[in-house]
Amino acid sequence: MGGGYTTERYRYKKGDDLINVTQEFETGKFIGKLGYNYDAIVPFYYFTSGWKNQLILTHVWGKTIGNNNSFYSIENQTSYFKRIKQLGNLAFRLKMGMAKNNDTPFPPFAIDNNSNVRGSGNLIKRRSALWVINSEYRQSLFERKWFAMQANLFVDVA
Repeated sequence: MGGGYTTERYRYKKGDDLINVTQEFETGKFIGKLGYNYDAIVPFYYFTSGWKNQLILTHVWGKTIGNNNSFYSIENQTSYFKRIKQLGNLAFRLKMGMAKNNDTPFPPFAIDNNSNVRGSGNLIKRRSALWVINSEYRQSLFERKWFAMQANLFVDVA
């Protein structure tokens, strides 16, 4: 659990004008965050087995560009990993999130190369609600002490 105080300052520089968005905005905000992490992952070099769950609750008090005085978000992520025989690894991830700030140009959730199972990709989604399923299977094709070559099959749905 944690909390903090921040001052945010926005100034429009260039690009498309958004309707009902001010050109300058400054506000102070208090942020409270509560998180729970359960981790039962068993690593074996680059293979993993087990599961983990992470729950994050965030509440922000302070004025926003949309004239709201309060914002919250709830985010939960569950991942499951299973080692298949000696050279395979199966992974699944379910991530869900909801937030109150629908009327803002700054959505709280983004899916990018840091938040998928396989660890690659581009920024693909920004919203105030989030539902993502990732799955992958990795198979080692060739291994030596200092080198491993793997094949990867994956599916992402958001």
